[in-house]
Amino acid sequence: MKIIPLSSGSSGNSYVIKKDDDVLLIEAGLAANDLKEKLWDNDLNLKNINNCIVSHLHLDHSKSAGFLTKRGVNVLMTQSAIEGVFKGGMRKDRVFYLEPNKTYRMDNFVVKPFDLSHDNIPTVGFLVMHKPSEELLFYASDTMYIAYKPQGVKYWLVEVNYQEKYLEEAIKEGRMTRENMRRIKRSHMSLKTAVEFFKAQDLSKTEEIWVLHLSDRNSNADEVKEEIQKVTGVEVYLA
Repeated sequence: MKIIPLSSGSSGNSYVIKKDDDVLLIEAGLAANDLKEKLWDNDLNLKNINNCIVSHLHLDHSKSAGFLTKRGVNVLMTQSAIEGVFKGGMRKDRVFYLEPNKTYRMDNFVVKPFDLSHDNIPTVGFLVMHKPSEELLFYASDTMYIAYKPQGVKYWLVEVNYQEKYLEEAIKEGRMTRENMRRIKRSHMSLKTAVEFFKAQDLSKTEEIWVLHLSDRNSNADEVKEEIQKVTGVEVYLA
């Protein structure tokens, strides 16, 4: 598979997964015009996309979901996300409610959602298989930890939002309150937690690890990449 990160972070999240002529969009967190522009920059357009999967209701993950349904894209998302997007308008025949641990066929992709922990907001990650090639991809973002332990994953897309030392610096310098720090820890995953997660995984078939949703203020991208690469021995990319 080819992973094409269109945008990653609090301003919007959207990732294209491409294998041959098969394309899947993970997250719809960009405004419609921004999404079209980012696709164009990567030699793609909306005609290439039949299906999109959305992890939860927050706008940086679901902003253009309604727009996509009106352009004929099937969108698979949580019930709470559907309820939120309906308010902005969407084609009901193009939106599908997902249930964790059930399997969904989206053209040549098979998608299995699983529960994540994101500050009491119903949120899921995705295990995605491209059926013809049997290549397996794991996606998890906006979660404080991951309990799921898949086998045979070739591509990992995992959030590493912050490093605790930078949160503590922000507290000491008065740039962050303790309450805000607690909210971040309830909602997002630290480098330390991500490292422990990868230590527990079978990476024997892994070729790429993608780090998602890095905080500009609360993390250092080079340090994150170096640490995960050291622990896993796998090439790490920053989205």
